[in-house]
Formats: sequence, structure tokens, C-alpha cells
Amino acid sequence: MNTLDPNARFLWLDLETTGLDPEKDAILEIAYWPSRSADPFDLDESDQRSFVLRHLPAHLSEKLSPFTWRMHGASGLLADCVESSIAWWQPNDALLALLEDKTLTWHLAGNSVHFDRSFLNNNYCKVAERLSHRILDVSAVKMVARAMGMPHDKGEPAHRALDDVKSSVAELRACVEFFRPGSKMVAI
Repeated sequence: MNTLDPNARFLWLDLETTGLDPEKDAILEIAYWPSRSADPFDLDESDQRSFVLRHLPAHLSEKLSPFTWRMHGASGLLADCVESSIAWWQPNDALLALLEDKTLTWHLAGNSVHFDRSFLNNNYCKVAERLSHRILDVSAVKMVARAMGMPHDKGEPAHRALDDVKSSVAELRACVEFFRPGSKMVAI
């Protein structure tokens, strides 16, 4: 039986950034996928959104460490940033439109989503204000599942925002199945 507030929603979200410091680094890509009910797996493919933000090559070379340059270069994200026409404010406006119904309570969800929340607080503060203080951090749920014997899949994140959102949903689903009575262990 579901006891979560019927007006609760989950906003699955992932960001790719130039680094780890929300005050110095920039958002390169943002993706989100809202659930339409209190069930975190009630997702509709047509609701997912992804934005690659426009960055000039000089800006990227100034901001990225060699590690981050290799990671985002290999994924194709840097090339996509240079080709993009999306300004920093467009994802903000799209998220605000999604979150405008004040009768709904939006819970941020994803892997290590406190990191993403810090960038929202710094870059999209009106969006951050609309989110509940409660966060569904899949990485914490995975940590507990692994401590209880769930096998660990050593797969790496794609470091593309929408792929990582989808991975977070799949990983939480695997953890939920692991915790169900009588379930067989599955690797995530």
C-alpha cells in the first residue's frame, strides 16, 4: 500500500558539469524525467527532457581539468556543447513550467543527487526553491543494498545526463526488487 502523499512527484535529474564546484563550474548538460504519481517508476518516455547547453571552445578549455576534458570529450558532450544553440536559461524556464503547480510536492531523485542539487541552488535557484527538502538518492539505496549482499556491477555511468537518469531509475528498481521478500538477487 502506497502511503506517500498523492500530490508527491519525483523529478529524476542528472547534470553534467565542467567540474565539482557549483560556484566556479558550469552546467554542460541537464536531463530530467518526472514521474506522474507517487510511484517513482511511473514514467512516460514522452516526459523526458534533455538540454545540452551552448559553450564556446575557449570557455570549455578554461574551465575543464584534463580528467573532465577526457571524460566529456569521449562521451561526445563537448562537441555537442559547441554545436548547441541552447542558452543557460532555457532549462530553467522548462523546469519552472513543470514545477509551477504549487499543489504538488516535487522530490529530487537520482544518483548522488545532492551534487546536482548544489548546482541547481547556485544556477537555477527558483527551481531549487520549488523542490522538497526530501531527496531520493539512489546511490545511498545502492550502498545499503550492497551492504546487505546485493552483487555489485562495476559499470561506469555514461556521463551523459539522460542516460544517467535512465540508469538511476533502473538501479533503484533493481534495489527495490532485491529488498522484496523472496526476490532473487540481481546485480546493478
